[in-house]
Amino acid sequence: MKKYFLIITFLTLFTSSYAQLKKGYAGFSLGPALSMGDYKSDLNMKTDVSASLEFGLRFTEHVGIAAKGYLIIAEQKESNYYSEAGSWEFQGLLAGPLISFALNDNIEWDLRPMIGFCTMADAAYSPIEIEDVASLALNLGTSFRFNIGGRVAIPINIDYFSTEIAATTLGYNRLEMNANYLNITTGIYIRFKG
Repeated sequence: MKKYFLIITFLTLFTSSYAQLKKGYAGFSLGPALSMGDYKSDLNMKTDVSASLEFGLRFTEHVGIAAKGYLIIAEQKESNYYSEAGSWEFQGLLAGPLISFALNDNIEWDLRPMIGFCTMADAAYSPIEIEDVASLALNLGTSFRFNIGGRVAIPINIDYFSTEIAATTLGYNRLEMNANYLNITTGIYIRFKG
């Protein structure tokens, strides 16, 4: 996971060199990750935790690019037919277009459809043996950024995240399904102003 945060940090420093010409932000967010669909019901998932380092850079008044490095810590509440109780992690990088609108002087609304990759890793105790190291990940996100000073903004982010799981449980059951999450996060962004 450290390498993903290093990549995002590099990208943040790179974009900050354009602060005189561009508008954008860089920061972090944290919040609950609500599992959805068969993934939640079949595996009896808890409310998980989502954390990310994010940046956005606008090239025009409304259009730019967005990217983020993310970590979702997942935990299964109880053992069942599919798997034993335990925990694992999703992590990776996402990037895509940024579409931004200023609602007033202090509030901006962003749309961020992103695509990237996801790796799945064992946590302290994992009930599954991971087969596919990396998979495609999709993220449809929106956020409201509240500018509370010259260079600081507080975001409220809502993201729908989906990736595929391919694993074998300790009971040797084949586990293939989409892991779907609704992530609701907030944090602090540093703003770059042109």
